[in-house]
Amino acid sequence: MKARIAHFVHSVQHVELLGLGLSLQAGEPPALEINILAQGIVEGMEMDIDPEGRVFITESKGKVELYTPGPPGTLSELIDSKSDTRGESGLIGIALDPNFVKNQWIYLYHTVAFATKNGDYLEHRLGRFVFALAR
Repeated sequence: MKARIAHFVHSVQHVELLGLGLSLQAGEPPALEINILAQGIVEGMEMDIDPEGRVFITESKGKVELYTPGPPGTLSELIDSKSDTRGESGLIGIALDPNFVKNQWIYLYHTVAFATKNGDYLEHRLGRFVFALAR
């Protein structure tokens, strides 16, 4: 993995890191370490992180996966909204409520299809879910 990153870094003149104003000039070794935390995420779209460090990850087809830090870290399915993914549709976004610690609310923006006599109708919806893990 390090060889591929080094090759990429050396093949560009300037890399802007996450829009933070940090830059890396050609020839400099990258000063970052990559750790793979989870695998098996399919068409990941967006993520949000709660104060406990858990990562909520959306997949375009409607699943919300939860990465819980380890050791060992785990990835588990929370929701499957079975969103319609035609065009630029699907499970488009996720946000944890600003008061998440107290109310445990998660907002999802996703697409639902309705069959009509003239064909399917796609509707975008904003839904609020309550995060409640069995403890």
